[in-house]
Amino acid sequence: METEYIIPSTDEHLLYGLLNSQKETNKLIIFVNGLGATKELHTGFNSARYFPKKGFDTFRFDFFSNKEKGRLLSDCSITTFTQDLNSVSSFFEKKYENIFLIGASLGGCAVINSNQKNIEKIVLWDGALFPKDKNNTYNKKFTWIESLNKYLMRGSIEYLVSKELVDERSKQNEDIISKIKKPIKLIMAEKFHQKDRWKKHLSLIKVPSEFIIIENASHGFDEEGVEEQLFEETLKFLNK
Repeated sequence: METEYIIPSTDEHLLYGLLNSQKETNKLIIFVNGLGATKELHTGFNSARYFPKKGFDTFRFDFFSNKEKGRLLSDCSITTFTQDLNSVSSFFEKKYENIFLIGASLGGCAVINSNQKNIEKIVLWDGALFPKDKNNTYNKKFTWIESLNKYLMRGSIEYLVSKELVDERSKQNEDIISKIKKPIKLIMAEKFHQKDRWKKHLSLIKVPSEFIIIENASHGFDEEGVEEQLFEETLKFLNK
């Protein structure tokens, strides 16, 4: 069964999401998208078919939306991502005894910065971690557009992002690892550079943790058979 929920943020925006449930359960997985991704991305969509069969309800939502009172992507920052995630987890904490967070890419930063008080475990799917760089050279892919007061981000697609997001993004380095308060599993993609950044700093994690690299996987876990491995590794950790 799939049910739409509309959850108010702390600043009068609305968050639109889908709860998928198949069995009576007290366990909920909340999926946290990466930058520019929506709840319809294949990993989130297919997760909502896989995990309910295994005894977990799932909730996936959009940080930005063109629906009534939805937030614009170009107005988002890591702070708003984190605050909105806190709103979502607080909304469900009285209904579920066990809540788990799964953060993909930049969504992993929102997970780490979030209020983890009532969270059972955390999983990051190639979660973002950026190098310390006083010259901010990693952000060269962003071009400032003065007339819009926004940055143009150039990647596989181009989109506008806020100055706050770019500034906060550069601060998501090894210093945030101390904010991890719950058992965590890092599932990394072999074909992307995030695995190497995390490898350097695994000793900074002070809670029970696991680290695994999925072979032949790209950042989006798009290759044939890779998504299945991603789900299986996640499920093993959640069930421990």
